[in-house]
Amino acid sequence: MGKVSLEEAEKLVGKDVRWSRGKSGLKTVDTGDLKVIETKTSELANEEWLINGYDKPPYHPNYEVKVVEAGNEKYVRVFSYNADGTSNKLGGWLMKKSDVDGLTPAKIADKYALPKEPTHICDVNVSPDFKLQTGIANSVEGWGNGGGQQFDTMGKFIDEDAFVNERLIGRIK
Repeated sequence: MGKVSLEEAEKLVGKDVRWSRGKSGLKTVDTGDLKVIETKTSELANEEWLINGYDKPPYHPNYEVKVVEAGNEKYVRVFSYNADGTSNKLGGWLMKKSDVDGLTPAKIADKYALPKEPTHICDVNVSPDFKLQTGIANSVEGWGNGGGQQFDTMGKFIDEDAFVNERLIGRIK
């Protein structure tokens, strides 16, 4: 048997294989080969975002949040254009490309509890040692159920040149 997808593995063992319990008693997110720098509670991570003006806690309360090095993972950002031509393309919330491949805009919006369905996606190139915070997207009433593994830059700026290969969601990669 060769490699199997996450979904296939879950069918084989009959349960969600992505999560386990960490030392804190909270469920932990699978960071794969990424180097973990720090582990914290979602409560602490959400408090940090509250201080920065977020009124909706972005991280699920039952899961740990980890600071990791980006490694060689392929990251993407989803976004939409407004009627005036502006967009939210440049931003600090990312996800693994493999976690959204094949999903519809509605499924992406639900999985990451986004305020509206994205229309576009772009690759985001960050250096392997770039620090990202990762955890599970919290549900947000009126936005979505959450549950996807999200990554944030913890307020660090990513150069505009790092956002490449813009395309409509569902179009040729």
